[in-house]
Amino acid sequence: MKTGIFFATIEPGLPHRRAEQEAVARILAAEFPGVPTGRHPSGLPWIEGAYISIAHSRDTAVVTVSDTPVGIDIEYPRAQLARVATRFLSPAEQRACTTPAQLLSAWTAKEAAYKAIHSLLGPTCPVKVITDITLTPSPDGQHSLDGTLPSHATVAAYTFTLTYQPLPSGALLTIARPAN
Repeated sequence: MKTGIFFATIEPGLPHRRAEQEAVARILAAEFPGVPTGRHPSGLPWIEGAYISIAHSRDTAVVTVSDTPVGIDIEYPRAQLARVATRFLSPAEQRACTTPAQLLSAWTAKEAAYKAIHSLLGPTCPVKVITDITLTPSPDGQHSLDGTLPSHATVAAYTFTLTYQPLPSGALLTIARPAN
């Protein structure tokens, strides 16, 4: 099974949710022709023979397919993250994430880890909210991206390694994979 990260432009002209779905469908048809895909009744995506995670923001859809559980998120910087930080960050994380770049990284990290735990545990995953996810430094004390951001997320006794990839468009792509 082919694995990787695949991008598509969300085309204007359709209602946004429909345009997102069409962009993902184009990726899957081009990269995985004939491979069964779909959604569980819970809404989680699936692809036969692999793990899949889907994200979209503004004009970009991204799909990652992996031979191990995976979660992905993409987001552009936006002021709204500062206004809703108390809804997705613990008090300690709020004190640590004070810049727009840190808030963006924390948001995408939690979204990617949320998707990764669901990828790992499947449709019966008990984790329902991203506030159940704790951002932590790596075991060796190193951090990702700008030297101040956590490189791991812990949720439901599982730890995920976070990888950040700033994109030329200004969006931030974050990938979460099991640490072990």
